Amino acid sequence: RCICGFFLGCLTCATYRSLRGTATTGLWALLAMLGLVVFLNVHWAPENRLLILPISAFSVTALALAPTSPINAFLAWRPFQWLGEVSYSLYMCRALVLWIVRQVCRVVLHAPVVLVDGATPAIVSASTGALLSAVSLVCSILITWLALTFIAARGRTRTRALWARGGAKQS
Repeated sequence: RCICGFFLGCLTCATYRSLRGTATTGLWALLAMLGLVVFLNVHWAPENRLLILPISAFSVTALALAPTSPINAFLAWRPFQWLGEVSYSLYMCRALVLWIVRQVCRVVLHAPVVLVDGATPAIVSASTGALLSAVSLVCSILITWLALTFIAARGRTRTRALWARGGAKQS
């Protein structure tokens, strides 16, 4: 999937470059986003899940070719820009939070755990689930902010300083 995604990204970029001068309307961007939302909200058989790749590529291309579309205006809001900046870090940090929440459910709340599609969610009440979801979201964002501020930003600063000096010193 990784290699396929990489080459699909290359193909998407080449397609965009070849169509860049083409006048398009926001209708294609809207249809692409609707198709993506519908796809993500349907439970697909495993062999059909890879359809996300061409649908995503079409969505990215359609959005890039219609920069003045209402969808792009919506995605240009500052909160969405921030989410785009932190999305990978949030993705990486959320695993820790979800593991901790699962352990709290299992050990502290003594919630039963079941196997569903390869995952092992805990069975809790709707109100407990809503509370745990809210706490998980806040904790994930906080850990992401801490990681970006104290690890990633400092690493970038040090790397840039090292690069500006001409690289690592030879011993």
